[in-house]
Amino acid sequence: MTGNSSWFGILAGILAIIAGVYSLLQTSSVASWLENHGVHHAVATAGFLRQLKTLGVLFILAGGFFVAVAIRNH
Repeated sequence: MTGNSSWFGILAGILAIIAGVYSLLQTSSVASWLENHGVHHAVATAGFLRQLKTLGVLFILAGGFFVAVAIRNH
């Protein structure tokens, strides 16, 4: 059972890294997708895109953390 949970941790980390990289590379498409699904920003568009890039970096860091912990516990 422990082996499966470490693989799920690695998978979750990789998916978070992919989401973060996509958010960094395709920021405007992520912003338009969020706006089409009801997320309206209160700041200027440039500020909203900057927030999405920051969120992308945080996803990459969190994904790296998940992968590192899963590998260490494997």
